Amino acid sequence: MKNSFREFLSKCTRGIVGGLGRSREIGLLSVALFLIVFGVRLVWIHDMASPAPFWDQWDAEGQILYPPWVEGHFDWRTLFDRHNEHRILFPRLIFLALLDAHGIWDPILQMVVSAGLHGLFAVLLFVLLCHLTRGAARLCLVVALGLAAVPMDYENLLCGFQNSFPLMGLFGLAAIWVAAGAARPLGVRWWLGWLPLVLGVGTMAGGFFPALALAGMLIVEALAAPQMRTKAQVWGVGLLMLFAFGALAFHLPESTEANIHHSWWDRLRGLFVFLSWPVGAGGWGWLLVQLPTLAGLVAIFMGRLVLDSRVRIAMALSFWVAVHALAIAYARSEAVIASRYFPINVCGLAANFAWAVLLLRWAVAGGAIVRRQAIVRGALIAWSVVVLGAVLSDFLVVQAPAARSLAWLKNQHTVSIRRYLSVGDDRGLYQSKENPLPPLSNGGRLKKILGSKTLLDLLPADLKEAPPSTVVAGDERAFVRNGGVDARTGPAPHQPYWGSFLPPAGSAATGELTLEFAGTPATQWVEIWMAGAPSPKGSSLEIQDATGRRKIRLLPEERPGDQWKRFLVRIPYRPYRIKIADRFADRWFAFTEPKAVGHLEREKKWLLDNGMNLVLVGGALLLLCLFVEGVLSLGVRSETAGLSGGRRE
Repeated sequence: MKNSFREFLSKCTRGIVGGLGRSREIGLLSVALFLIVFGVRLVWIHDMASPAPFWDQWDAEGQILYPPWVEGHFDWRTLFDRHNEHRILFPRLIFLALLDAHGIWDPILQMVVSAGLHGLFAVLLFVLLCHLTRGAARLCLVVALGLAAVPMDYENLLCGFQNSFPLMGLFGLAAIWVAAGAARPLGVRWWLGWLPLVLGVGTMAGGFFPALALAGMLIVEALAAPQMRTKAQVWGVGLLMLFAFGALAFHLPESTEANIHHSWWDRLRGLFVFLSWPVGAGGWGWLLVQLPTLAGLVAIFMGRLVLDSRVRIAMALSFWVAVHALAIAYARSEAVIASRYFPINVCGLAANFAWAVLLLRWAVAGGAIVRRQAIVRGALIAWSVVVLGAVLSDFLVVQAPAARSLAWLKNQHTVSIRRYLSVGDDRGLYQSKENPLPPLSNGGRLKKILGSKTLLDLLPADLKEAPPSTVVAGDERAFVRNGGVDARTGPAPHQPYWGSFLPPAGSAATGELTLEFAGTPATQWVEIWMAGAPSPKGSSLEIQDATGRRKIRLLPEERPGDQWKRFLVRIPYRPYRIKIADRFADRWFAFTEPKAVGHLEREKKWLLDNGMNLVLVGGALLLLCLFVEGVLSLGVRSETAGLSGGRRE
C-alpha cells in the first residue's frame, strides 16, 4: 500500500506539533528578547538617569499638564493641543496616569515605562521579521538583538518625555503588518489595519506616515502588475491619501518660517545621510544600506518576485522609513542624525534584512544555479555583518560617549534646580559661557514655572529641600543633627539625619527625641534610611499621628550596623511625628529624616536594581530555548529515520 492511514496520521501529527513548536519557539524567544532589551535599558537608566525634567518637559508637563490636573480645572482639549508640530495624545495620557498612580512627577519612572515600551517595540519587530522570513526565528533574533538591544537612542532612553517614538513604532508596525498583509484593499483585514493607523496619529506628527507608505505600496503594486489592477486599489489609495492629508492638517504647525533657510541641497543631503545610517560615508552609504530594498523593487518590476503578503509588508515598511526620512530632511535638514530617530532607522535596517531574505528564498525556490544561490547567500551574510558591525561601532564610538555627556548635563541641571530652590541662586537657570545649555531655553519662564506651589509639591524630593522638622519633645543632646554616626559608617544618603553616637561618650549616649513633620499632600510614602543597632525594646523608631495614639513601628529584620539600610513607609497621618529612642549604652542608632517618594517607588527601585538580572534571565531563557529546540529536532530526525527504516521489509 502506497499510503497507510497510520502514516497519514503521523504526518498530520508532525505537522501540527511542528506548527505549535514554531509558535512556542517564537513566543519564548520573544520573552527572552523583551527581558534582554528591557534589562539593558534599565541598567543604563540606573547608571545615568537624573530626576530633573529636561527641556520640553518643563513647558509640556510642568506648566500645561500637571497643575490644572491637580487643581481640578483641567480642560480635556489640552490632550489634543499642539506640542510644536506634534499632537501627543497618548504620551499625555501616560504622563497623567503615572502622576495619578505614583503621586509625584518622576521623570525616572517615565524612563522606566518608556524602556518597557521600547521592549514591546523590539518584540513586535522580531515577530514581524519572523513572519516575513517564514520562520527563520533564530536569524531574526540575532538581527533584533543587534538592532534593538543596543541603546542607540540615548535621547529616548534618558528623557522620559520621549515615549512618543516607541509608541509610534508600535502603532506603525501593527498598521503596516495588518493592512499591507491583507489579500486585497477594502477587505476585513485591511479595515482592521486602520485601528492602529488612526491611533498612531495621537503619538506624534509622524504617526500618520504608515498611510502614505500603504498608499505607495498599492501604487507600486498596480504599476508592477497592471493585469491585476482593481478598483479596490484605487479606492484604497484614495482613502489613505485623504486620511494622510487630514492628519497632516491636524498636525501642521502654525508657522514654518524656521525652515525657510534650508536649501533643497541641504534637505537632499539630509535625506541621504538619514538613509545611510549606520554606514555613513558622507551620505553615499545609502547605496549599501538600502541595497536589498533597491534590489527587491527591481525584482518586483521585472516580475521575479511574486507580490504576496510578505513582499507587500516589506515594501510598505521600506516606504514608511523613506517617508520619515523625507519629512525629517525637509523639517530639520540635519546632516547628523539625532539619536531620537534611531527607532525609525532600526525599522529601515530590519526591512532591508527582510528584503535580503526574500531575495534569497526567491533564488532558491526559483531553481537558480547553485553558484548564484551561493552568491546571494554570501551577499546576505556580508551585508548583515557590515551593517551590524557598523551599528556596534557607531554605538561605541559616537552614541555611548554622547549618552554620557547627556547624563552629565542632566545631572548639572539637577544641581542647578536644587540650588535655586534651596538658596535662590538662579545662575544655573540662564545660559552663559559656563552653562551653555540650561534646563530650559528661557530661564525667566522656568522661574515662573517653579513658582507654582502645586508644581513644587509634585517635584521629586531630590530636587528640593526636605520640609523642616520641629523638635516637639526629648533631649536634642541625645541625638545630634547631621552627625552622631560612627566613623566606620559611610556617609548618609542625604541630609538632614540624626545620630546618637556622640563624642566623647560614643555609643554610651542615650535618650529620646520626637520630631514633627508637616508631610506632603502629593504622596503618603516616604523613604527613611537607618544605621546602627535598632532593636524592639531599646533603640527604636516609631511613627505617630499628632496625638500619639496611632503608631507605626519601623524595625529592620537585621541590624544595619555600619551600612545604611533603606525603608519605604506609608504614613497616612498629616501631620505626623517620629519618636526616636536609644536606651542602650553599648549601642548607637542613626536615621535620616523622611523624604517623600511616589507610590510606585518600591516597584521602580526593584526594576532598576535588577536590570542586569533581567538580562541574565533573558539570556538563560534564550539558551534554554535553543537547547530544547535542538533536542526536539534531533528527536524528530531519529523518529523519522525509524519510520522510514521500518517500512523496508
